[in-house]
Amino acid sequence: MALQWMRDRFRHLKWLLWVVIAAFVVLFGGDFTSMGGIDPSRTAAWVGEEEIPTEDVRSRYRVLESYWRETFGERFTPELAEQMNLAGNALQDVVRQRIMLREAKELGLSVTDGEVRDEILAIPGLTDENGSFVGAEEYDRRIRASLRTTPEAFEERLRDDLLTRKLETILGETVYVSDSEVEKRYREQAEKAKIRYLVVPSTNFSDIELTDDALQAYLDANLESFQLPEQRVVDYLLIDAIKLRQELEIPEAEQRAYYDEHIDEYTTEEQSLARHILLQIKPDRDAEAAKEELAAIRTRIEGGEDFAAIAREVSEEPDSAGRGGSLGWFGREAWGADFTEVVFGGVKGSLVGPVQTQYGVHLVEIQDYRPGGARPFEQVSAQIRNRLVGTQANEMAETKASDIIERLGTEGMTAEAFQEFATGEELEVTTTEPFGERDVVPGIGRGEFVESTFGLKRDGISEPIKLPRGWAIVRLRDIIAPRSPVLEDVVDRVRPAALAERQREAAQEQLAEARTRLDEGTVTFDALAEELGIEVQESTEFASGGNVPGLGNQPAMVAEALAGEVGTVGGPFTVAQGAVVFEVSERIHFDPETYAEEKDSFLSTERTARLNQLRAALITRRMRDLEVKYNPDVLELLGVDPSRLQS
Repeated sequence: MALQWMRDRFRHLKWLLWVVIAAFVVLFGGDFTSMGGIDPSRTAAWVGEEEIPTEDVRSRYRVLESYWRETFGERFTPELAEQMNLAGNALQDVVRQRIMLREAKELGLSVTDGEVRDEILAIPGLTDENGSFVGAEEYDRRIRASLRTTPEAFEERLRDDLLTRKLETILGETVYVSDSEVEKRYREQAEKAKIRYLVVPSTNFSDIELTDDALQAYLDANLESFQLPEQRVVDYLLIDAIKLRQELEIPEAEQRAYYDEHIDEYTTEEQSLARHILLQIKPDRDAEAAKEELAAIRTRIEGGEDFAAIAREVSEEPDSAGRGGSLGWFGREAWGADFTEVVFGGVKGSLVGPVQTQYGVHLVEIQDYRPGGARPFEQVSAQIRNRLVGTQANEMAETKASDIIERLGTEGMTAEAFQEFATGEELEVTTTEPFGERDVVPGIGRGEFVESTFGLKRDGISEPIKLPRGWAIVRLRDIIAPRSPVLEDVVDRVRPAALAERQREAAQEQLAEARTRLDEGTVTFDALAEELGIEVQESTEFASGGNVPGLGNQPAMVAEALAGEVGTVGGPFTVAQGAVVFEVSERIHFDPETYAEEKDSFLSTERTARLNQLRAALITRRMRDLEVKYNPDVLELLGVDPSRLQS
């Protein structure tokens, strides 16, 4: 693809270095809106006593963002990044990398200057056509231009990557997979089957009614599923940072000072928005012929035909052709000079071309232009004010909460005394409904609020707790002990569960009788389907592991299917939809000759899988030993749910 060639050639150094130090390097600018308002020097997490600055997370985020932006194209949006937990993944990646570095250093591993030098010389783009180093001055220029960092920082990151790779090598040497294990795992994947099956839906038995005795029997048999856990009720005061924001005014001088100190946050590069149509130069089409074709295409567009439609039809650069030729927004350094100079030298709304580059001949439409440089203070003053107001309001709320605790103390206090204190502070006491340790408290959520509550004694007062709206001080009002429910308390949960079970049982009973007739040969599989008014369905191929496509996790069904041959009948089995009988329609057996051919490749895959498991176990153990902690303020600014982070 020509567009990919352009990227590979003109960003060659970037992409190769990404492969080498992907965990560290910032490849593209990216909006990175999730962290745009966060001071890069703030601590995002602690690995033992070591601090993880937000800047490291920012760098990793941009790597992930660039990858997924390349993967999804225009479908990649801030909403999708949030759904993917991209900021949380970036943070976790940096934490895991630090843990691996610590482990390598504790094992006494090191990287010499010579090893770093050899690694640099192995990177295309840092050597000339003869394989010689490009020289210190050119090396410095290329690193700064392509990676937006200094050679010293780049080499330090490269050293860390080499150190981590040494640890990976040592871990890999500890992985052992025996021949019998390899064959067993191969058999599990090689032995496969397909089935034809009939599903009797449980909804066919919607007329079933359950008595109170039947519901009680179901509750008694499944008591653990309906056990009511320990619950707690609390009173809490909220020092509302949102209300405090309304009382704050930020002088313009203070806003301008912030603007001057953080000018980089408000500086953007010059960018152009364009789309193109590319015709490649081939043995049967020279440059002049390509230009003539594009000249004709240009006439069609100027005559009113849609550029995007024509790009999809004729452009020989598929990556952008599918998007109507769109290249998106890009800066001067994105592509080669022979291409970008034409674009940045043109007029918005104009067609440029045919233009020849080393990739072929282009017809370019310049759609829009954004000048680079710092955005004027007037354009960002509201954003700066909101940021400063938010920071100061949170600080005021935290200070007030700490002052209250200093005067209130954390010893036991009656509800009356707590209310009297709140009234004197012009604060409101809110009392929660009972909640469990895993419940979400309405208007609060989970996290530290719930954890702190379950660490209190009755009438005890908590330390200040950070909430999205400000800071809370909690008093434990009541503890409700775990208890077995009576039917009346949980009947709304018991009835649908009991009914669903009875309906599946009824479907299974119907198919049990049908299975008997199949075994006796008095009815065929297809005749049974017609008799029951059910369509025969067929699965795709499946192996051991328990999952049957279309039916979900069914280990007993899989085992029975793989134990039989074509024509074997199995079931009935209960499934989410009702009950199933099946007939094996295809069987693939273990082939010793194929296994002998694929054994080495399979062994390598299995070793890699076990290495990944070993690495994950090591990181999990070290995270626990080092008591990895995350900065809740940064998590909130990132929009990261703490429950989705490993700790």
